[in-house]
Amino acid sequence: MVTIICDKLHGHVCSIWRQCAERAWAEKCDYFVLMGDDVVLHDPDWMRDIHHEFQRLTKSQHVPFGFGCVAFTDLSSPGMPTFPVVHRTHLDIFDGTVVPETFVKQDGDHFLFQLYRRWDCSTMIPSLLRQGVVGGSRNTEQRIKDWTFETLDKAVEKATQGFRRTSRPLGRWLR
Repeated sequence: MVTIICDKLHGHVCSIWRQCAERAWAEKCDYFVLMGDDVVLHDPDWMRDIHHEFQRLTKSQHVPFGFGCVAFTDLSSPGMPTFPVVHRTHLDIFDGTVVPETFVKQDGDHFLFQLYRRWDCSTMIPSLLRQGVVGGSRNTEQRIKDWTFETLDKAVEKATQGFRRTSRPLGRWLR
């Protein structure tokens, strides 16, 4: 177990997530997910299920292993992609950055899910969890405007370039 002392402001979840992911990427970790201390996991096999889902995406979508975003089924927000898991492939493509600096407190999970939808590589698995304090209840929300445009477009372009650098075929969506 590793303890990371974060130098980010309290509640700046995406900033903390970036700092932790950069460290984990440098230490060659394969999977990345940020969970608060109020999250209860209901499925002891969640790590296996996530790994299998990335394998399924590789086969069904003809993408490199780890290309995609896998989210839990959150009993606190049914139907919403929360607590996304990305593989080190994502951090390799984005030079160790899990979400752009634009994100401070909110929307990083939705951003990742939307990013990989372009390739039909965003999915939710039936592994259950429950969040004790949902969304902005713990601290004031700070959302950015219009990340669905320029910020997402830049990330799609970078992911496309990263996809093209792999030895696997480009896939049917990006010809």
